[in-house]
Amino acid sequence: MTIKDLCSCFFHSCRFTVNLQCGAYEGSDIALHFDVRISAGSDRNVVVRNTCQNGAWGAEDRVLPYFPFMPNSSFDMIVLVEQNQFKVTIKHYYRFVCMYVLHHQTI
Repeated sequence: MTIKDLCSCFFHSCRFTVNLQCGAYEGSDIALHFDVRISAGSDRNVVVRNTCQNGAWGAEDRVLPYFPFMPNSSFDMIVLVEQNQFKVTIKHYYRFVCMYVLHHQTI
């Protein structure tokens, strides 16, 4: 899946979220929660990755060797769904690997 021309800062908010949800209704499991926080409360230059299953959030992964987002810049986001993980590519070169918590056939 490719999401094109995202902007990393929308008006007064410097945060955005991409959720890959396992259903169309509120409360569906979230297989991949990708939350970019350029400036949100006390968080600066953080990308939170996790899942939500049966209403419970999993452990957050915040470890990053490099923060690929800049305020007011656009970029493409590519999400590759593999057998046991997601690979998220930003700007055609930076890759996050997110392991599945949910079974891949439910996504």
